[in-house]
Amino acid sequence: MLNRFTIRDAIVNIALYLPLGMAGFLALGGSMRYWAPVAGGLVLSSTIEMIQLFEPARTTSALDVVTNVAGAVLGVAAGTAFEAIAGPVGGNVRRARPVDRAALSILFLWAAYLVFPFFPLVGTFVPNQKLHVFLGSPLFAPVTVVSGAAVWFAGGILLRAAGLRRASLWLALSILTIPLQIFIVDRQPVPSDLTGAVLGILLFFAAGRNARWRPMEAAVFLAVILLRGLAPFAFSGAAKEFSWIPFAGFLDSLWQRALLTLIEKGFYYGTAIWFLRRAGMKLAPATALVAIVLAGIEIAQIRLPGRTPEITDPVLAILLGIGLASLSQETGTRSRSAG
Repeated sequence: MLNRFTIRDAIVNIALYLPLGMAGFLALGGSMRYWAPVAGGLVLSSTIEMIQLFEPARTTSALDVVTNVAGAVLGVAAGTAFEAIAGPVGGNVRRARPVDRAALSILFLWAAYLVFPFFPLVGTFVPNQKLHVFLGSPLFAPVTVVSGAAVWFAGGILLRAAGLRRASLWLALSILTIPLQIFIVDRQPVPSDLTGAVLGILLFFAAGRNARWRPMEAAVFLAVILLRGLAPFAFSGAAKEFSWIPFAGFLDSLWQRALLTLIEKGFYYGTAIWFLRRAGMKLAPATALVAIVLAGIEIAQIRLPGRTPEITDPVLAILLGIGLASLSQETGTRSRSAG
């Protein structure tokens, strides 16, 4: 039976397999890059559905397989669009604007975070409630404002480095995604989000293209990650157990919240590595530095109430560094000149 819950599950299944299709397309070569990710999605999805036959709490569905494969197909299409913008790895395509493939990839993460879980609300009751919460929230919550300013400033730098035409215009338009979240399932924007975004955009325009600011920009972005990880700095006397199992916290959480958090952290940590690389640091040391900072935050969270200290974030930073290493830093002209 087709209803809004079925449609929602379909959108989720498509979104889950879209990264598989895109990553497979970018990783493979020749004609295989078009059909192998789709075939892989079909095999993976079918296998999972067959396993669910033996799990009483789960329901096997052919629709899940169809929507998963559709997600892989859309991922291949997204990969095609990515290469149309950035050019192939190691390509010598001459372009009027330099294109940094790593910056473009991080922008994909940012765009996904802004509108995840991609499912609109039906009706007016919930949006009205969200609007009421929005109007009743403070205009300036320090951590939210600082985080928003850092994100939108970084977004402008990434848009410029990715070689998008009218990067400043796209950055200004991106602020509309904040009120748009009122109409997206499980998202609740607050005025501090808007305050931070406006401040970040103003900082982007004020900073210009002065390369001397790059080390400071990288340091400030890392400091923002530190602030987010340790706020509100209310350390307790009772120490919590540190988990050495990567992604254990994500697996124990509701999948939607876990995936949103994973996308958000992927953007923050990938951007931090990219900023350090842009400031002149080699990729391996930049990745190691971000991982060390995150490890320090996790250790401190042993005595922070409401936090889960685990090895996940440093591991995620290392995985992101490996992913960024697989992307060409040059297409036609050096990407360092792009920011």
